[in-house]
Amino acid sequence: MLNVLLSFAQFEREIIAERTRDKISAARRRGKWTGGVPVLGYDVAPEGGRLLVNPEEAERVRAIFALYLECRGLVPAVQVLERRGWRNKRYVTREGRVRGGGQFTKTTVQKLLTNPLYIGQVHSNGSLHTGEHEALVDETTWRRVQELLRRNGRNGSSRRRSGPAPLLQGLLHCRPCGKGMTHSVAARGTRRHRYYVCQTAQKRGWAACPTKSVPAEKIEASVVEQLRGLLAAPGASRIEALAPIGEGWEALPPAERRHAVARLVERIDYDGPSGKLSAVLRDVCNGPLPGDEGEER
Repeated sequence: MLNVLLSFAQFEREIIAERTRDKISAARRRGKWTGGVPVLGYDVAPEGGRLLVNPEEAERVRAIFALYLECRGLVPAVQVLERRGWRNKRYVTREGRVRGGGQFTKTTVQKLLTNPLYIGQVHSNGSLHTGEHEALVDETTWRRVQELLRRNGRNGSSRRRSGPAPLLQGLLHCRPCGKGMTHSVAARGTRRHRYYVCQTAQKRGWAACPTKSVPAEKIEASVVEQLRGLLAAPGASRIEALAPIGEGWEALPPAERRHAVARLVERIDYDGPSGKLSAVLRDVCNGPLPGDEGEER
């Protein structure tokens, strides 16, 4: 009897969830605001269900669209917004907590430029519907911005996918700003050069971080050399995780090299101005070696 009651309860929850989704979809098809994080340029009406234009923020939204068409790139636009001191939407939740107001980055500017709310439309189930709110950007400007974004996206995506698997992806961090460093490939003619780029510099421009970037081959070779230095410690040969770093390292596929380094290292910090590296090793490399009680590496 209990199983039968639970089955009916589950069925009722599924029906309620389905009706809620259908009601939200129907409201969006009518162009209503159904909730979410408020966007720059609009305020949520006190009674809810619709958006009201914020005149001061609306001017900034139009200026950002015009700025991107002028700079023809996300990072240059972010740099200009940083100099102007402009910030993302700042709002107060129902609980009275202040949210938003952060600095613009490459990602947040792209989300703003691709949000159909600014041309008076609402997105629902993969299609756009005319919204009840007022548009802030004309369709001509919108189409020009979307075309430029697609063109820039095609030009950048092929470079990011090329090159071998990065050895230090997810492990390397920038010491001055604390952000991760991502793998990037730049093509110059027929030659391709690999780099690790600080996410702060990548999203907000080179001037935002003193580290900026570092050649991938150089820093990967330095990390491997430092790890091989662990093999010189007494009893280090008994640590199974150190085995791939020794002989036969060059013959390993890139994916196995990445796995071997990840087993040894938890985090690597790089200081661009001084060129210094520091690493946090995993427990397999710290403390007493196997079989040597009380003796530290």
